[in-house]
Amino acid sequence: MRSFRYVEAELNSRRWFGVVDVGSVVKLAVVGVAAALLGAWLALVFPRDKYAYNRLHPYTSWMPIVAYVVARNLWPALRCRYVHLFAWLGKITLETYLSQLHILLQSNAKHLIAYIAGYPLLNFALATVVYLTASYRLFHVTTEFSAFLLPRDRRLMLRNVGIFVFLIVVSTAVAWFLRTFDVA
Repeated sequence: MRSFRYVEAELNSRRWFGVVDVGSVVKLAVVGVAAALLGAWLALVFPRDKYAYNRLHPYTSWMPIVAYVVARNLWPALRCRYVHLFAWLGKITLETYLSQLHILLQSNAKHLIAYIAGYPLLNFALATVVYLTASYRLFHVTTEFSAFLLPRDRRLMLRNVGIFVFLIVVSTAVAWFLRTFDVA
């Protein structure tokens, strides 16, 4: 009698796994672990005050990122979709990083620039438009300038590198001369 129940249970489990794909069960388990990780971060790290959060940030900042990447990359339907705004911002990331201190901040990065006094949201909107527009233009200037400095033609590239090295040597010699003979 006992062996019959074992065989029946085995057949039922095979029937169940035949209907449910094992890969889907594994994916759901991985999503569950990622969700638990994100939940722990949201409950234990995110609500802290600014200074306590800043102390933990270098050690815990990977948690929400990993949860997002895992959840997004498990299914092809999610992998092939993206937010165009984030893709566009990803193109100009270098320029936004370089220009943030010049466009958004003042007083040694302690205060935001105020275009219109007394209207913080309007200032934020205007500063964002100026910031993103300038970063986008800088992206195109950087692209054109790098294509000029490092062309695909090897002879042209070597010529440009030679001119650059020559200019550095001449500039260093002029600086040495001015400093040595106290001309400036």
